[in-house]
Amino acid sequence: MQAEVSPDRDPESLVIERMRAALSQNAEEVLRLDDAASRDFGADSPRVAERGLLRVRALVRMDRIGEARSFAEDLVERYPDDPSAKSAAAYMGIHPRPRGPSR
Repeated sequence: MQAEVSPDRDPESLVIERMRAALSQNAEEVLRLDDAASRDFGADSPRVAERGLLRVRALVRMDRIGEARSFAEDLVERYPDDPSAKSAAAYMGIHPRPRGPSR
């Protein structure tokens, strides 16, 4: 029996829940879900960085470390104030460059 979905529930949050659930068992499914969500919700979605963090973690699980690092760098560059982007950077050991003029 499937749980009923509340009509006022954000559809993207349901995708993110599925991504989280898949992370420990099927990292490739996380990438597939993220690709579909990118098409469905677009690059302007307020949850894109949250999905990106899960993508980074899935890539690491698949031993695609270079790709995960590049993706995390891109996330923190595009969304420097987003907590999920910051988490992705920290997960990969990335220290973002300070913004503003250099000294």
